[in-house]
Amino acid sequence: MNASWTFTRSGADGGPIWLDHLGGPARPRVAGQGAGGIVQALMAGLPDSTVGLLGSAEALEDILRPLMHPANGLIDPAGVRISPAFTWSRGDVLASMGGMVAPLEELMTEARSQAQAEAVRQFQIAREAFSDRRHRQSLEALGRAIDIGPSLQLAGRLAWRVHLLRALVLRGSEDNADPAVVDPAEAEQSFLLAARFARKEYRLDAARALLGAGWAAYVKETTTTTLERRLANALLYTVEALDLDGDLTEAQFQSAKFRMALGDVDQALRGLRWLPVSGRILLLKAAADGDFRRHSGRFEAFMGGLQEEQRTRIRDEVTPVAEHIVRWMQDCPDLAALPAARRLVDLAQNGPGRGVLEV
Repeated sequence: MNASWTFTRSGADGGPIWLDHLGGPARPRVAGQGAGGIVQALMAGLPDSTVGLLGSAEALEDILRPLMHPANGLIDPAGVRISPAFTWSRGDVLASMGGMVAPLEELMTEARSQAQAEAVRQFQIAREAFSDRRHRQSLEALGRAIDIGPSLQLAGRLAWRVHLLRALVLRGSEDNADPAVVDPAEAEQSFLLAARFARKEYRLDAARALLGAGWAAYVKETTTTTLERRLANALLYTVEALDLDGDLTEAQFQSAKFRMALGDVDQALRGLRWLPVSGRILLLKAAADGDFRRHSGRFEAFMGGLQEEQRTRIRDEVTPVAEHIVRWMQDCPDLAALPAARRLVDLAQNGPGRGVLEV
C-alpha cells in the first residue's frame, strides 16, 4: 500500500520521491473514511501471521474510534496531543492545535508596533489561505510577514507561528503537491526556526515543530548529504521533540521508524515497547510501515513476545479472580449483570487467543 503514513525513504535506491508520492493518483486517501477505513488500509497486504498478532479488524476499529476527533478524525478530543490516527499527509492537524489557533485579536494585542501589527495581519491572511487550501497564497503572505524583518523576531509569540505555518506549506500534503510550493529541505529549516522561537513559552508546540523537522529531513531530496546522514538528523530532531514532550506518542513511533531505517532494530523495538496503552494502536501503524517491513521477522518476534507477556499476566492476575467471579455469579444475579464482571470473565476465557491490541 502507499498511504501517507507508510512512506518509506530508505532502501537501496533511496526510496521514492516525496513529491511524487504526494501527487500519486493511486495513493489512497482513507483518513476521511473513519476508523474502519484507516484500519483496512493499514491491514491491507499484511501477512496473516502479523494480523493474528495484532487482532481482528473489528477490535482495532473499536480501539481507534474513540481516539478520533469528530470534527476531522485526526486529533484527540482534548486537542493537546497528536493521536495515533495522525498522518503526515495532513498538515492541518498541526495547524489546528495548541498555540496555532490563537485568535487574531489575541495576537494583535501583543503587537508593539505598526510593523508587528502588519505581520499579524499577514499571518492571518496566510492562515485563512492555508485553511482554504490556497497554498501559494499562504506562502506569499508568510513571506510578507517574514519580510517585516527584525520586528517579527522581537515578536517571538508570533514568529514561531509564522515559521511553523510556512514549514507546513513547504512540507506538502495530500492536497498540496504543487512543485512550485513543496520544498522539504526549506521546510526543515522553517520547522527548526519555529521550534527555536516556541521553545521558551510553548514547549508542546516546539516539540511538534521538531517532529515536523524530523519528517522533513527524512523525506527531502539532497545531493550534499548521504541518506544515512539525513536519517541521523531526522532521528536527532525527533528525539529532541520527545525530550520536550515525553507524551508525544507520535514521536515515539517516528523515532522507532527512523531507527529501523538505520538498522538499529533492537533500539527501535525497545522504543515501541514503552508506548502507553492509549498509544498502542501505533503498533498497527508500525506493522504496515515500509521501514518496519524490511525487518518483518524481528517485528513479528517482538509482537509475539508482547503477546506472550499478556498471556502470562492474564493467567497469573486475571484468571484466578475470574474463577471466583464465575462461582459467585451462581448465587448473585446482580454480579452476573455487571458489564465489568462479564468483561473480566471474557478476558480470562478468551484473552489468551486474542491479538496484542485486542487485549
